[in-house]
Amino acid sequence: MAVLPPLITEEGLVLNNMMPDQGALGGYTPLGTASSEGISLMIRGIARAAHVTGNEDMKEFANFLFDAACTHFFGSRPSAEAQNDNLWHHSWICNGGAAFNVRGPLQGNGDLALSGYIYGRDTEASVVFTNGIGQLTPPPDIVYQVVSENAAFLWQNVFSDLTSGQAYEVDFYIDKAGNKVFGTQKGGSFGQPIVPAGQHTDGQPGRIVLKDPINTVCGVNYCVTVPDVKVPYGALYEAWPMWRHLADNEVSTAGDAIHWFLDAFHVAKLMEPGNPEWGYAYDRMMEVWEMTCDQASNNTKIFQSGANGPYNNFPLTYAYAYGRENIDLPDTNWNATPPTTRFNVERAVDGYVTFTMQNETAEIGSGDPIRYGVAFENSPLYIDFTGNSSFSVDMRSSVQQTVSMSIRTEAGDEYESAILIGPTSGVQNIGLGQFFRFQQEAGDSEGVKSGDWVDGGGGELPEYPAVPFPGRRVALIGDSITNYNTGYVGPRDGMYENWGTGICGYYTHADHILDGRLALEPGITTDVQGQKHGLNFAIAGTQVRNWWKELDDPLNSGTFWQGPMYAALANINRFDVVVMLGGTNDLANNRPAAEVLQNIKIAATDMAKNGKWVFLLTIPPRSRDYFEGYSLAEMDVIRQRLIEVNDGLRAWVASGVYANIWLVDVYDDLLGPNGIDPFGTASNNTDPLGHFTLGNYHPNYGELVAMHDGLHPGPAGAYVMGKKLAQVMIAAGVPARPGRTQLGSLTLGGNLLGNPSMAVGSYKATATTPPSYNLSTIGWATGLGAAIVAGNGNHAGYPYGSLPDCWNFWKSTNQENQVMGIGTGGNYSNFNEYTLSDFAGQFPKVLEYMGDATFAPGAITVSVVTDEGTPAIKVDFNIPVTGNKNESFVLSADVPRDQHGPWDNWGWNSPDNGQPRTNNMYNAGDILLPEADVKLANLNGSLVCCMLNLSHYANVPQVSYGSVRQAVANHSFFWPPSDFDLIRIPTENRTMHLRAPAIQIPAYQSGETVRYAQLRLQVSFDCSVRGVTGSLIFKNPSVRKVTAGAPM
Repeated sequence: MAVLPPLITEEGLVLNNMMPDQGALGGYTPLGTASSEGISLMIRGIARAAHVTGNEDMKEFANFLFDAACTHFFGSRPSAEAQNDNLWHHSWICNGGAAFNVRGPLQGNGDLALSGYIYGRDTEASVVFTNGIGQLTPPPDIVYQVVSENAAFLWQNVFSDLTSGQAYEVDFYIDKAGNKVFGTQKGGSFGQPIVPAGQHTDGQPGRIVLKDPINTVCGVNYCVTVPDVKVPYGALYEAWPMWRHLADNEVSTAGDAIHWFLDAFHVAKLMEPGNPEWGYAYDRMMEVWEMTCDQASNNTKIFQSGANGPYNNFPLTYAYAYGRENIDLPDTNWNATPPTTRFNVERAVDGYVTFTMQNETAEIGSGDPIRYGVAFENSPLYIDFTGNSSFSVDMRSSVQQTVSMSIRTEAGDEYESAILIGPTSGVQNIGLGQFFRFQQEAGDSEGVKSGDWVDGGGGELPEYPAVPFPGRRVALIGDSITNYNTGYVGPRDGMYENWGTGICGYYTHADHILDGRLALEPGITTDVQGQKHGLNFAIAGTQVRNWWKELDDPLNSGTFWQGPMYAALANINRFDVVVMLGGTNDLANNRPAAEVLQNIKIAATDMAKNGKWVFLLTIPPRSRDYFEGYSLAEMDVIRQRLIEVNDGLRAWVASGVYANIWLVDVYDDLLGPNGIDPFGTASNNTDPLGHFTLGNYHPNYGELVAMHDGLHPGPAGAYVMGKKLAQVMIAAGVPARPGRTQLGSLTLGGNLLGNPSMAVGSYKATATTPPSYNLSTIGWATGLGAAIVAGNGNHAGYPYGSLPDCWNFWKSTNQENQVMGIGTGGNYSNFNEYTLSDFAGQFPKVLEYMGDATFAPGAITVSVVTDEGTPAIKVDFNIPVTGNKNESFVLSADVPRDQHGPWDNWGWNSPDNGQPRTNNMYNAGDILLPEADVKLANLNGSLVCCMLNLSHYANVPQVSYGSVRQAVANHSFFWPPSDFDLIRIPTENRTMHLRAPAIQIPAYQSGETVRYAQLRLQVSFDCSVRGVTGSLIFKNPSVRKVTAGAPM
């Protein structure tokens, strides 16, 4: 035979890797890996060439490869007879190179899926981190994940999801061989970038560096080489969760290789019709293919008995048990997902799936513990059935009990049946006719609506005493509508970390009115949900019925969160006041009105009985949008149920039986004139898949839109909701803020701003102190005309206004290369371009809002005034229609004063003729909180942004410059960005108290020479079709240190 190419070994194994400097399959498998995909495709290609050309050498070579596949991957030749119970399976990878060591360490029980060092089980996985740096002993081959000290895993596997705690991002680690490896290996992500050993000086093997410089104990799941256990040449093995031998009787097949083998054997039959073995191979592989298709698309076996497997991973969407520690105390309720001591799932020795749980019964009044039930579900499993189908159930229990079963059609109709099982139960057959669809509402005698009918009772609600005002710490509970109130954007390359309050959040607008009566500070609150939203427990997509779950995947995305009520109850001593809104997602998932109402009542009383004041919002109206899979008539039924839930809440709260619960009734306030849709939108009443049209406007809000997508509030809807919430809170007795040095539960220090009294003329340029040395001191501007210089050389303002010392006014631009006509280095003040540029590729709509401001001098004038006894900066507008959707400006001041400009780079690109003022105003670890009042006076225009921003800047010369951490009030947190045309802020006369979240100043970076903070008011108008008139008055600005009460 001719010399084999180097791609194929002498035994016929086809190697998948020819890149020894990169590692096979991106590092997933070792060098020399031979795969079933590789050999099947090689057989297919050679057989096709031989069939077309008639070349005998090629035919011989195809048989040679087939022999290798039978020997190494299948372990046998194909049988001539059908194999119903012993299919001709194959495994997917074989070692075609030098013997290599497996990874581990291996577990004594032989369960290979539990290999490696796993936190909570192995002491080696517990690592002390100092400033984010730890040492792994022994050094790792691969690091899989780093978790908090309080973390717990769903099961003991290096890839396992968390049931509690949080994960930390890894910057890099040094593996056993001395390579610097960036990040960690996730479940399906292999081949992280590396710097080879000898090409870096970042530490010795075992060093691990987190992106967060924390000082704590963490868990690190990782693996090492097992010295004396090797996979020899020609042996099958598995790469998940790490390189290992196959377990006894284990077959690990790649599904794509099945149809490639089928195709290969089909072509080989044509190539060599006189060889029956090709036909045997094709027939036996077709049996495997049919079984695979059956299991994948029409699996009729949710559980299948069999030999003890290595994974303990069963086809469950979720499983949980629930009960109560004390039958007489509702607040001792618990629920648990496996594996826990309360509830565990495993495959027993006899091949059955075994659920093990506490068997607790109790009598009312005994105070004993009780387990109420256990449930498991497989939502993704779809089974085709007909009217005469039946279900076979092989289930038994150590105690006599009833098991209920439900099936749900793709249309959402739900049917239930029940069987009795005990210790001696065997197989039971349940015909489809034994499943019934129950009434959902009283009078629904024909059961035409899916779901269980729940009457208005649903169990007794707790009794508890009324309490006086409990304190100033607030928490939020709800779904995406409430989640909108806070936002967090993680750092990029160590810069631009951002906490904000959302302009589309109703609590944000309530706080504009409440003026700091309550504190919700996500930037300095210990994280709960992993979102860094502080005590905003709201989760997008969540249904009230799932709020008490320890883990919930509300969007079916594979991402699990604590249910909002579960999280709130677990942190019950960290807040005093609760704002709660939920139910719209339950209704959209076809839950009955009575059930939704009862669950909201339970949530509210669960908080009130714990001494909290509860402010409960009615469910806002919604358009037909986001009602997926329903007919128009069904949508009308759901929207009617929404009204019924709100009517029930009104009657319940009005009864006065349950103390410390106030209703914030926003439903009617949000309705447009058509009486069913939110104002600004009109549902499509002819096409269930159609989108709303604009219209149905509220007489008080012009052409503003309440819900920007028909479901989630835009600034207008959030303002209406927030105004009502603030009114109810004040009427309930939430006390006024004592003063500017007290915010909620926080105590604040003095104002760090250089000129909070808005004085003019305190600092002036002189002949020996050029203006470019102290631009911020004097109060410079762009957009107000050319600077006026007095006869003595001092700065004397502008034709269209002057500014207080230490304050600047910038017409938004990122293009100008002149600052106030003197010096160089543009002011880089077009904030929308910075904020929106990341979205422009996917959402081109935002490009319309990213251009520089174009208003002419005189369109805006600025003056220093006294408003209601308080010094202020007044901005008057007379901007005509310009065609520009980003007519914007920035008001700014620095801490400490005397910085060059709003985005000062201090000689980043070239030498600077000025010197920065030494920062003795604040230090690393200090917490800064920014505030200001913005008064709208006869303002008429399309207001897009009105944000208060505090940015902490730092400069490491020639390395990095920019905002390290920032806080934003009224941030444009909404989705999708393509809705930007509907994001408009109401301009009715009022004063908004703007407060951005408090932020903690990070540690100094190595080589850092400059750091300062800047307070900015960022305002933009859409002048594409209408101009702007009226005034904005800016007063009471402050940046203060938090001196007591943090972290919250």
